[in-house]
Parts: sequence; C-alpha cells; structure tokens
Amino acid sequence: MSWTVILVLAAGAYGIRVLGVTTLGRIVEQRLGAVVWLLPVTLFSALVVVMTLDEAGELVLDGRVAGVAAGAVAAWRKAPMMVVVLVAMASTAGLRLVA
Repeated sequence: MSWTVILVLAAGAYGIRVLGVTTLGRIVEQRLGAVVWLLPVTLFSALVVVMTLDEAGELVLDGRVAGVAAGAVAAWRKAPMMVVVLVAMASTAGLRLVA
C-alpha cells in the first residue's frame, strides 16, 4: 500500500469526522444513517473473506475456511465473542494438525 493511498484514506476519515460534527452531518445521518452503521460490519466481513480465501491472488481452501465457518456458526448460535474466536482457532488448528 502506498503512502498516497494511506494519506487519502486518512483525509477521508478526518473529513467524515468533521462532517459529522456540523449540521450537514446531521442531514447526512438522517438520510444515510442505516447504511453508515452497516459499513464497519461489511468492511470487516470483506477483510475476513480476503484474508481467508486469497493467497497471492489465488483461491485457497484450507483450514482457515473451516475455522471461519465454525466461528460463523458459533456467532450465529449467539456464543460470546471469546467463544467464537476460540472455536474458530481450535477448528483451524485441528484441521491443520490432521492435514
């Protein structure tokens, strides 16, 4: 990642923060409030998918996929976050041990 991209993203984040303080921010929040609340979840999900399935531009199906799936099931069953992480880690480690 280049410094230009980092600086543009930082400026954008700061701009959004400044916009949120002004009255214009309240208007934007009224119209886009639901979408803005979903952005962190969407970005985190995309990050997990990319880190799990992509290695050097290729699709990789290994123990990480099983770990993410097991963690997703634990989260769906409303397990505490620590349990979700431990289930994902244990299933990934178990599959890597067997393979």
